[in-house]
Amino acid sequence: MTGDAFRAMVEANAPWFAGVHPEPASALDAAEQAIGLPLHPSLRWLLGSHGYSAACGVDSLDEAVAATLRCRSALGLPARYVVLNDWCDAGVVVLD
Repeated sequence: MTGDAFRAMVEANAPWFAGVHPEPASALDAAEQAIGLPLHPSLRWLLGSHGYSAACGVDSLDEAVAATLRCRSALGLPARYVVLNDWCDAGVVVLD
């Protein structure tokens, strides 16, 4: 799905993506620096413009960064993956 198609899908389903606490660019930049990898442009746009919602797949950017670093260290998670959500015993949701 292209970035434009993703944005159109989000806008067409706005009630599902109506979130709270949009992330400022500085927080997104800091997350990218911490994990040593750019966030996918669509994720960056979603968190920056809509914030957190049930449909976004990320509970907290800070928690996603911490989980990514923890899984890299403890499990040898390859650097190209970003952990979006750590559900503990239920597993992790990653973005490649």
